[in-house]
Amino acid sequence: MPPRVPPLTVLMRLAKVEHNRQQLSIVMTRTISLNVRNEHHEKGELVLAVERRIKVLERIAADQAVEVSSLAREFGVSEMTIRRDLRRLDRDGFVRRTYGGATTRVVRSAGAFEVTQSARMLHHAQEKRRIAMRAAELTADARVMFIGVGSTVEQFARLAAPRDGLLVITQSLVVASLLGTRRVSVIMAGGMVRQDELSCVGPAAVECVQRYNTDIAVIGAAGVSARRGITDLDDQEAGVIRAALEKTERIIVLADGSKFGDVALSTVVPINRVSAIVTDQGADPVEVERIAREGVEVILVEPGAPVPADKHGADKDGAVKVGAAEDNDAPLAAAT
Repeated sequence: MPPRVPPLTVLMRLAKVEHNRQQLSIVMTRTISLNVRNEHHEKGELVLAVERRIKVLERIAADQAVEVSSLAREFGVSEMTIRRDLRRLDRDGFVRRTYGGATTRVVRSAGAFEVTQSARMLHHAQEKRRIAMRAAELTADARVMFIGVGSTVEQFARLAAPRDGLLVITQSLVVASLLGTRRVSVIMAGGMVRQDELSCVGPAAVECVQRYNTDIAVIGAAGVSARRGITDLDDQEAGVIRAALEKTERIIVLADGSKFGDVALSTVVPINRVSAIVTDQGADPVEVERIAREGVEVILVEPGAPVPADKHGADKDGAVKVGAAEDNDAPLAAAT
């Protein structure tokens, strides 16, 4: 039997995120429990895939470029394993793969490595993509849509089919940038920008989203609870979303199974106002049953469902092609 993997606390400084020529620094920490394939180093110690990738990032940040063969020797693993690591890190925006190695998209600063904002996408990455893909199918007929914030919602924005006549209102700079160059009309709420989420909050954002009547609102969640509803970690952000939900016909929540049963600081919407929740098989079945009794449709995506291709597989309209396989090893770090 493989040894039990202890929880891992990951501290990441997310920098070099640029908006309006200003660099935004983001610091994130989370303790996560990992269920990953373990590999033994030649010296005998146990090396987790997640730990190896962190060390690979540190090497690339320090040296600007690495070779597959040298990394394989350093970590005592096969070159195929290193290629798989680099493919994963490239797909999620951390490095740029080259022939026989990789070059940097990360920099070293104050003893910590800095990476792009895409680190938030890594936790439960496969589940989030499958959830987003299912939600894109559910909203295919929407004409006016509010899209909230969060990593699963950002995946949804990548997968939403671009089409003439679709209007999207959002407080998320990330969502606006994903959709703004495609065949979608986008209204960006104003306000103060939250650096950790790159979203707009405050009275100006609230006033903006309150103007519009929408067919569907697609939102994320920090917590999903039958008792406390859909909750968010930040009260200002929750306030903007609450205002948007006042004038929508249907509310669809995208949340991976780890959020079920959790209650965050601020309630965004009571559970009985939600039309549907799209989640994965990891959701607590007891909580799922409680929520279903409130009249909410809970859609569980199948674990074997195809996942979208990586960002390099986008079509000319920016929609990600569906059906590419994804490796099943562990994510680098947790993110909300």
